[in-house]
Amino acid sequence: MKSFYGDWCPGPLFHIAAMQVMLGSIGLGGTFVSDTHFDGPRALELIRQHRVTSLWP
Repeated sequence: MKSFYGDWCPGPLFHIAAMQVMLGSIGLGGTFVSDTHFDGPRALELIRQHRVTSLWP
């Protein structure tokens, strides 16, 4: 069984905190999920759709 790793972070990518999460995901061969703005229902849908395993608010 192949393991899966994915992060969700709503922060802007010009900020080091969000970039750190993104680079960690890429380094682990995972998926990074973000959006242009925070919308609760849309965020939940993206988290379900991409099977995110780690949330970074």
